[in-house]
Amino acid sequence: MKTTKLKLLFSLSASFILFSCGPKESNTDTNETVMEVGYERVNANTNANADKVLDLYAYGMAITKGLKCTDPASWYYQGSMHSVPPRDEIEGPTVELCAPYNSIAPLKAWNSCPHMYPTHQQLNFLTWHRLYIYYYERNIRHHIANGGAGLPGLGDSIASQFSLPYWDYTDQGEMPKPFTQESYSFETVKLAKNPLYEIGRSPTLMKQLPIDYNSTDSIAVTLPDGSVKNLCIKTMQQALDISDFLSLPDVSEFSRGLEDRLHNVMHDYIGGAVDSLDLTHDLYNRIYQSTKSGFGLMGQIPSAGFDPIFFLHHANVDRMFAAWEATYGPITIEDMNTYAGKWDSIKHIYQFWDTPTDSWVTYNSMQEMLDAAHDIDYTYEQLPTVPQKMLSAKQKAKATQLLHEEVKKMPEVLDEVGKPHAIPLVKAQGLKANAGEVRYTIEVNLKFGRNMFQQLAVFSIPSNMDWNACNLDDAFVHGITAVFGSTHPMEHAGHSMGAMVNGQEFSHTFVFDVTEAVRKLPAGEALEVYVVPMNTKNGPDFYLTEIKLYEHTF
Repeated sequence: MKTTKLKLLFSLSASFILFSCGPKESNTDTNETVMEVGYERVNANTNANADKVLDLYAYGMAITKGLKCTDPASWYYQGSMHSVPPRDEIEGPTVELCAPYNSIAPLKAWNSCPHMYPTHQQLNFLTWHRLYIYYYERNIRHHIANGGAGLPGLGDSIASQFSLPYWDYTDQGEMPKPFTQESYSFETVKLAKNPLYEIGRSPTLMKQLPIDYNSTDSIAVTLPDGSVKNLCIKTMQQALDISDFLSLPDVSEFSRGLEDRLHNVMHDYIGGAVDSLDLTHDLYNRIYQSTKSGFGLMGQIPSAGFDPIFFLHHANVDRMFAAWEATYGPITIEDMNTYAGKWDSIKHIYQFWDTPTDSWVTYNSMQEMLDAAHDIDYTYEQLPTVPQKMLSAKQKAKATQLLHEEVKKMPEVLDEVGKPHAIPLVKAQGLKANAGEVRYTIEVNLKFGRNMFQQLAVFSIPSNMDWNACNLDDAFVHGITAVFGSTHPMEHAGHSMGAMVNGQEFSHTFVFDVTEAVRKLPAGEALEVYVVPMNTKNGPDFYLTEIKLYEHTF
């Protein structure tokens, strides 16, 4: 019997593997062949070797920033593979960071990230980003060893100590220090400038102020009877609550929950578009060559991949994916065929530059791509714990029933903070709420225009519940989410809604688990679901098009 690297991805050791340069075979006492994983991605804030790893990342980044922007190994090219603004959206007479882009079309594999694809293609979010940062990691490691752009190589033995670290902002709210200082003294390498520094980020994070998990946002809620209540939500605590999506056994629901909540909100937060103090500052985005409030690199898809912190963020996102697969099993070809779209329609996004072999990597089939996403040579120092709130691991629903559906003939505008939409979804009688037997989810479909930077709070209240500010049971707060994607270039079919109606250029479906809320419903009451835009409106409107309630029987 052969144990694959995929299985070993989820068998973690506490040690930091420094000098292993790749996977190798070894025989166990039972004559089983085991593929050993050669690299470990460590916590950038707490691991004893984190400073050395970040030193090496800075060195590799300095080299790639010195390469010509038309070189697939360069910083600009690699960032553009995620996405790059259309030329006509870059302000100024010239593209300062890539002069050839003034007169050339986007190059091979630019604008490949799958954000804002239709729901049925959303598993590409998991697999594409895993492969993207994997080949990016190989690119940085190669340049650490071999040098370039006038900097000498440090050799394979030094380069073998590098893997992308991750920033676990669910527990350590401070951005790793080397990213926050324009002048920084690295211990292992000598650099005139800090290539990890980026001015277009959250000002509070750049001052080494941590994410405040206990800060609250007050939302004035108009109830169906016309009365007004104030709801206090711990915004970042809710947004970074990984239990909400890690406990979902359905891979499509998990993927959407991970992307829409932790992933999207942190992109906006680092980009200066969430914290109230950050929003008082204008940020210069040097990819767009433009200055606006909340306009940091990470907050816009076309500039996000140019920020070095992007890759620590996505290493953490991939860590969540690894934890989910360790619990529920690897995603399968059946999952991909069901939720990722047809291969012919997505294969163009799966092109990656492999610097060590000086060649492009492409895949001939969905299965070949999926095998590559599982045939990886790294582990994580620590995986988050997957909470088993209601279901045992690997359990799949035997049946799913649509209990309630409300479709708007005309999309209903959510145009003001404090004017939420409330729907009496279902009476509590007859619902099964036994632990381990059923789950309930709601789907909320919204349309919105470009440059949408608001977050959404989704919560529910029993129809006859007498509640006061700040004491709503957490079971009724379903999530803080963000769209992060309505600045994406529109080259990919499926991103655009087609004819634009009242700024409704994009459509997205959010999924929330409401099982605990259903369980706590008083007998005979309805569940009122609220979808509330947060923060000051500075972009297009949200439009509600439909809401559904599902029962999943196990």
